[in-house]
Amino acid sequence: MPSHTDMPERVKRVLEKLTRRGAQLGSVLSEREIESFEEEHHVTLPAAYREFLMFIGNGGDGPPYYGCAQLGHATDCMSAHQQALWTTLPDVATSFPFTKPWVWEEGDESEEGTDDQIHHGNIYIGNEGCGQYWLLIVTGPERGNLWQLCGEGIVPTNPRRDFLQWYEGWLDGVEDWWE
Repeated sequence: MPSHTDMPERVKRVLEKLTRRGAQLGSVLSEREIESFEEEHHVTLPAAYREFLMFIGNGGDGPPYYGCAQLGHATDCMSAHQQALWTTLPDVATSFPFTKPWVWEEGDESEEGTDDQIHHGNIYIGNEGCGQYWLLIVTGPERGNLWQLCGEGIVPTNPRRDFLQWYEGWLDGVEDWWE
């Protein structure tokens, strides 16, 4: 594991806040374990998420409501089809097509993609409850940003946040991801 002196300042800041909170996280991953996941799925994880996995932990306490998932794991609070897609990740290397919110409940068509493409280019981060899921975009123009998927549509945080910004926001008490 890299030494404390090798850690980016924002990682140190998040670790200090986690210690004060007493949060429980999964074990950190080695760079080799992360590279193995990336090689298997033909994708490079965004830097902020890699830093979290290597220095802070792999899943555990945090946002969303039910905590963060471990890399490559999905919750049992979703359909078997969705769980399979976010566990086997067949489309993770395919470019995430969206750059702006799409609320299909309003009957709008997306100019950027279709509902069968919502699993492209992202990994499951966690379950907010009530059918709301957080996704980390790993390919395409939105790479590195967090989006939320629910029964009504798919939307990015506003302002855009990378994984560490999103996680630190939770530690700081942010409750509105769409300012």
